[in-house]
Amino acid sequence: MVARAPHEPQSDVSSCDPHAYGGGDTVTHPRPQPSQLLAYLSKRAGVVPVVDGNLEEFQNAPSTALGDHSLYALWEADALYLAANVVDDRLDVSIATRDGDLWTEDSLEVFIDPERDRGSRMTGGDRQFVVNARGTQLDTDGAGAAWDGEWRAAVSPTATGYTVELGIPWSTLGIDPEAGASYGFSFAVNDKDGSAQTQMLWGGADSGFRVPDNWGTLTLSADPVAERLAITGHTAKDVTDSIAFIEWSLNDAADGFVEYGPTAAYGSRTPGESGFLSFHRQRLTNLSPATAYFYRINSSSEAGASASATGTFNTKPIN
Repeated sequence: MVARAPHEPQSDVSSCDPHAYGGGDTVTHPRPQPSQLLAYLSKRAGVVPVVDGNLEEFQNAPSTALGDHSLYALWEADALYLAANVVDDRLDVSIATRDGDLWTEDSLEVFIDPERDRGSRMTGGDRQFVVNARGTQLDTDGAGAAWDGEWRAAVSPTATGYTVELGIPWSTLGIDPEAGASYGFSFAVNDKDGSAQTQMLWGGADSGFRVPDNWGTLTLSADPVAERLAITGHTAKDVTDSIAFIEWSLNDAADGFVEYGPTAAYGSRTPGESGFLSFHRQRLTNLSPATAYFYRINSSSEAGASASATGTFNTKPIN
């Protein structure tokens, strides 16, 4: 694969390398028709996500797929927030210096065309952001020049690969956001396994990563993302030497059950309630007297699932 120099001016895209800036034979890629391009509708976050690699805030965000990988987007007045769940059974990363050749190893790339003017090459206002699987960052402006924009990124390893989270201020993109606005947008996943490398681009074409004609669109929706289910309070009530009641409230109607036991491993659980309620009260029976108990609440609904932190209570001694 032909090496690229990301900070050099871009020529036509090389037929050998979807990222190449110059060198080698060049080809003209056919311009995809708008109907061929992918589109993504980003909802408002409601609360500003914390960029920490944990995708909890994106639990109810719409997703778009690229092979086995998934990408999510939310927006607020301050920034565009992006997250990805990348499936990769072998992480191969070593670059720890900003603006290194991150596309040559396991990484996520994001491309944004604020003017949505498309074209056969990126121009000055276009932006590219790259994060490798260890959290190292690379960014370029549309001309491929050295440019360090203000943005945040975080990566967390998972059992199936890694998750990535980005927070890109609108000021970095030169955008004054408003609901209904659309921008050129794409992302790519790079996968390195030793000497082998595969690269996948979300959009209307499988080559020419830095060709806005090949990108899809991202539209800002005025609709907020569905609120995540949350347990807003819980307590043990009416505790005797053999019985206790666990009460909890939620921000939305949901079902629920309680795990409980004399250790933090619990070991017992209530039958649960199948009806959706915003307040629950469940009875724990056959408890031992004068014993410390641990409990955890589990609730779920169409808005997702939520589990409480471990709570404790002590049964009374037998009088």
